[in-house]
Amino acid sequence: MPSSVSYQLENTRALASAVSNGLGWTIVPLMSLWSVRECFDRLNFFPVEGVHEVKRLGIGVRSPQSDVSISCQ
Repeated sequence: MPSSVSYQLENTRALASAVSNGLGWTIVPLMSLWSVRECFDRLNFFPVEGVHEVKRLGIGVRSPQSDVSISCQ
């Protein structure tokens, strides 16, 4: 079915909410699904066959010498 409308959303929670309310479909990295686990009962998941992408990840940590306080919510 051709689509004439597209949305650009900022985060996985907004995507899950839009899809679970019938506003379309999305493709997201598997790692991002954990943040919307409370929506699992309202969503269907299908693997994308033939995609073998590798994603490089990094970890950021606060330096012990730093006195900067960052609040993450």
